[in-house]
Amino acid sequence: MRTTLLGLFGTPARLSIADPYLAEEAATGRICEQVRAGIEGLAEWITKVKSAVYTPALPSTAAGSQ
Repeated sequence: MRTTLLGLFGTPARLSIADPYLAEEAATGRICEQVRAGIEGLAEWITKVKSAVYTPALPSTAAGSQ
């Protein structure tokens, strides 16, 4: 299994996202935005990878004519 940093998928990319535990409300809001940006970037990346790797093949007309 491979792992990577969620922050690398965000815009701007970042190496770390702080732990919001015991952070003040404003800091927690900024941290949540970083997490959201990372998740959205990851979702976009997954969509691109799936569309490039899993392009469905068109059914063959030869197989249907037998």
